[in-house]
Amino acid sequence: MKPARHPSRDHQAPATERGAALIIAMLLVVVIGSLTASLSDSSSRAAREATLGRGRSEALAAAEGAVETARVRLMQDPAWAGGELTIGRSTVLVSVVRDGEGQATVTATAECPLRGAGLPVRSTVEARLSPRTGLPAVVGWRER
Repeated sequence: MKPARHPSRDHQAPATERGAALIIAMLLVVVIGSLTASLSDSSSRAAREATLGRGRSEALAAAEGAVETARVRLMQDPAWAGGELTIGRSTVLVSVVRDGEGQATVTATAECPLRGAGLPVRSTVEARLSPRTGLPAVVGWRER
């Protein structure tokens, strides 16, 4: 009499095929894990760059606004020497330096705090103003 064959063994793949399938499955897990980590890293980098871009724009707008504020203050008080202003979330340091020809150089440095992005972002605007009756005229402008 022949020994009975176990029905579940008739449908199993040989051991070498099972070993190859395991290796392929492990390689797929590694590749998919690597792709996921790469996508996560590039997403967080893009989010950080977007935050920095918004911060730069906000700091630049605050510095430009501080120059305009300085023009109005100089119209009201020609001896005004500058100071610290708050524009939006930014703190802006404004200095006014006059030359012998009556022109003034206004330097406005804005610092905008960024949540979760580390250090604050800074932007500086320098404007040369020419005195005249009323609002001083801008004769030069430089962003740093």
